[in-house]
Amino acid sequence: MFKRKKEAETRILFATDMHGSEGVWRKFLNASAMLKVDVAICGGDLTGKMLVPIVKRSDGKYSFYHLKKTHVVEESELEKAMKEVRGIGYYPYITDEDEYEEMVKNPKKVDEVFQEVMVSTLKNWFDLIPQKLPSDVRVVVCPGNDDRPVIDEVVNSHKHVINGEGKVVEVDDSHGNGELRMGEP
Repeated sequence: MFKRKKEAETRILFATDMHGSEGVWRKFLNASAMLKVDVAICGGDLTGKMLVPIVKRSDGKYSFYHLKKTHVVEESELEKAMKEVRGIGYYPYITDEDEYEEMVKNPKKVDEVFQEVMVSTLKNWFDLIPQKLPSDVRVVVCPGNDDRPVIDEVVNSHKHVINGEGKVVEVDDSHGNGELRMGEP
């Protein structure tokens, strides 16, 4: 029986459709580490679809609408609430009553905040890479059809990721992965 030489093997993990879920992103990184991959590819649809304003009230509590229910939490419960919101791919955003009222009246303000939170979330996700993976693992990210163009700058400029969208990315000395256009045109 013939067996391929060990040095010729390349281990790749491909995942897609994170849709803003920090838990799914962390599982992607953890699986990449556990499986000892050489290349981890996220095929797109990274970003979430909803912003959840968490409003600090005058009584010091926080209120937000999530999963068809209004929640009121103490400051000590805030981190847990934010983790739950992030867990299903939504973006928690702490605000005050005045800014919240401005957001209700001005859809452009909502879009501006949404994009800021989306970009900062991706930066935070990408900053996890050196904590979770050995430095020789290549992380390739390809924004998808559900991702807004505003994230392209983060994907293009972050030192821990390679933007594979529309490019041939060399996986190792022997392999290129071709163009990784995953979303709809």
